[in-house]
Amino acid sequence: MKSLSKFKLRTQVSMFIIIATLAMIFIQMFYYINFKDLSTMKADQYFSSMIQQVENQIIDLDKDIRTISGMISADNNLQEFIIEDDPIVRYEMSTKLYPSIDANIWLNNYIRTIQVIDYKNRIISNNSTELVVIFNQMINDYDLYNTDYKRPFYTNAYYDSKTKDYYLAYINPIYNKFQYNKKPIGKSILIFSTSLIHSTINALPISPQSLIFLADGTDKIIASTNNDLRGVKITNLDSHVNLLSSFNNTEPIKYDYNDYHIKFVELPSINNWYLQFLISKSDITSDMLPIVHNGIIITVAFTILILFFGIRMMFNIAWPISKITSQLKHIGDGHYKARLKVTSNNELGIIVNDINNMLSRQETMTKKIFTTQDQLYTLELEKKEAELSALQSQINPHFLYNTLECIRSIGIYHNISEIQQISTSMAKIFRYAIKSQEQVTILDEIQCIEDYLRIMNIRFMDKFNLILHIEAEHYSLKINKMVLQPIVENAIYHGLENIIGKGTITIDATVDETIQCLSLEVKDNGKGIEPEQLTCLQQKLSSNTISTITKETQRSVGIINIHNRLKLNYGDDFGINIDSHLGEGTSIYLQIPILR
Repeated sequence: MKSLSKFKLRTQVSMFIIIATLAMIFIQMFYYINFKDLSTMKADQYFSSMIQQVENQIIDLDKDIRTISGMISADNNLQEFIIEDDPIVRYEMSTKLYPSIDANIWLNNYIRTIQVIDYKNRIISNNSTELVVIFNQMINDYDLYNTDYKRPFYTNAYYDSKTKDYYLAYINPIYNKFQYNKKPIGKSILIFSTSLIHSTINALPISPQSLIFLADGTDKIIASTNNDLRGVKITNLDSHVNLLSSFNNTEPIKYDYNDYHIKFVELPSINNWYLQFLISKSDITSDMLPIVHNGIIITVAFTILILFFGIRMMFNIAWPISKITSQLKHIGDGHYKARLKVTSNNELGIIVNDINNMLSRQETMTKKIFTTQDQLYTLELEKKEAELSALQSQINPHFLYNTLECIRSIGIYHNISEIQQISTSMAKIFRYAIKSQEQVTILDEIQCIEDYLRIMNIRFMDKFNLILHIEAEHYSLKINKMVLQPIVENAIYHGLENIIGKGTITIDATVDETIQCLSLEVKDNGKGIEPEQLTCLQQKLSSNTISTITKETQRSVGIINIHNRLKLNYGDDFGINIDSHLGEGTSIYLQIPILR
């Protein structure tokens, strides 16, 4: 009868815990799904509003440019001026022509200059000297003197150092409206500023953490909420940002320790332009935080309720039963002097009193039981401390990231760009060095070198240059992590640091498909290596065994370590060779198999 009662009590406790747990899970799922749906809907609305503003501005600008260009190309005065060859008559006609051209510039503040090249390559200009360099560059880039374009088109963006702005041109062929001819009699070049689009994008209601930019068909950013990105190619950005161009959804992603929503909008009608939005999730969900807070409050309330009733049941039912079972086990081993010490006002109290009447002489054994429990508790604490220590060892890298971010924030606050650059570059190098991936791309290694040189150039006042002779398709080839960077570091400290003038590091990459071999050369113009030390180092590198570090080669420990790694990974046919001449510099040659 007592066993049946004990079973029922355990069943009741278990059922209560299961029901309470299921209720907690249901509430959490409800708030998660609700918040996720609202977040997705809000993201769609947020993106649609901003996209509509920018698209309308660009479409209106495109419409104005095409209209003005069409009016100029069809202007009677311009067409008569082009086909007229008499200089005197052309001079008289120019008094009517140039005011009409200038009027379009005065009425549209984003249009900077209008140029016309006729079929005899004569330039008809409004006599403005503005943007002459850009206009001449467009002539060369698009061969405007020798090419008869049949359809109008937009050029790529050009930067003007005087106005510090980016300009594009709309080139429209001019056909003779007085006499049918398939061949155009000239072309109008309308050069306009991107400042209007840039101002529209900068006026969008986003936080400093968010990023919006407009890029042309060559992936060059022509307008952005970050002024520093104007003129930069997407492919030259941080690799994470570069990859974001493949996203086109409103699902949040994790980037740079923050949650972002991504949107990619193409504008194929305007020279394959496209918009890319990287909006901080906090910008979108700030007004929905009360929902989350309410969910947290309800969850905490339920947790407290479950703990209250759970603890009550544990103390009144489960824990006393467990304690009785534990003590009865010792009694069964012959310790009849033990006494049950359980205080309870329910049926368990009656059972305990009955047992204690039979075990009144077992008090000593009861003390031993409590001593054993104390020891187990101490061991449990030691185990928890060990687990906590292991957890803290995992937190250390995050502590360093946060410390570097704090240093960068201080640099931003005090407007010290060197501190910002050093802390940012150091964080990238550290993150790159500790990631578990052993095989990386040549691009990853080059980016690590650039971060390292950025720090060294701040220290040595822009003393070092990096020259890359690497084909674009070779950047994706695989290489061991932290192979090239130690060589560059060795070249600076032992070869370039104390020379007079600029130090140059050149990295060449060649691929031999016939023998499936990738060759890399890291060359510097430093002071070179002493002949005796060079001979000793070459002997170490030419050995068929894994080289050890001696006193003679201690300065080149990094090169020997890299050589050993390559031999262990790829075999004796691969590794490092070195050549150096005093006063001329040093070349490090790496040979590894082609890995894609």
